[in-house]
Amino acid sequence: MSPTFEQFPKLPVVPPHFLVYIDGYNLYGAINHPEPEYLFRLGWCNYQRLGELLIEKSFACGTEKADVTVKYFTVKVDERTPNQHKGEMKRQKMWFAALEKEAPKLVRRWGMWSPAGGRTEKMTDVKIALEIARDLMDVKPAGIVLVSGDLDFQPVAEHAAAAGVPIAVFTPDDHKQYNLAPAKDASRARFAYLTQDLLNDCHLKSDFIEYLKLKVQYRAEFQPCLDYEERLAKQARR
Repeated sequence: MSPTFEQFPKLPVVPPHFLVYIDGYNLYGAINHPEPEYLFRLGWCNYQRLGELLIEKSFACGTEKADVTVKYFTVKVDERTPNQHKGEMKRQKMWFAALEKEAPKLVRRWGMWSPAGGRTEKMTDVKIALEIARDLMDVKPAGIVLVSGDLDFQPVAEHAAAAGVPIAVFTPDDHKQYNLAPAKDASRARFAYLTQDLLNDCHLKSDFIEYLKLKVQYRAEFQPCLDYEERLAKQARR
């Protein structure tokens, strides 16, 4: 036996893979309010960067760089959308264009509106639950993050914990946190509120003021939000 180890070229390994699932309209519903004036800007967010940040905050990855896939679940607004508001299609196209430019890796998943009238989003929750269940089997991620305040996802968190995959759930509003069944391994689950500082750290660079001007054109109550953004822009130019 040789007395000393002679280092051979290290074998390449795949970095740990993490998955993030964002319930788009649930998050949008939490910020789509004119008061306080700074709230609405939090939705102008680079979701890829947000997902990477939440992984960083949730899991001890050591020195290895994590491989993060972020999946964004939403519904397109078009001529068939019930009760669509004026300018809404154009605003959503501006939003998608900003994401495409700054977060090209972001994976989008589409739901639908209820054909029965009203304005009810359908299939998103089921799509997220099925995608997580499938990814737990096929991808076997090192950990997952779910961004949603929907308590219907509690069985998903329990399933992930039972499968040995740690899960962090971030709720975008003051929703109740999950109460995992005593038989489940709650040590693999963490719950937190999505906070202003996290969202602001991921603010898109694309022109939010133009987006907001279109919003105010049809929703005058959002004028204080536009005034706030213009003050911020003026201060940044000084």
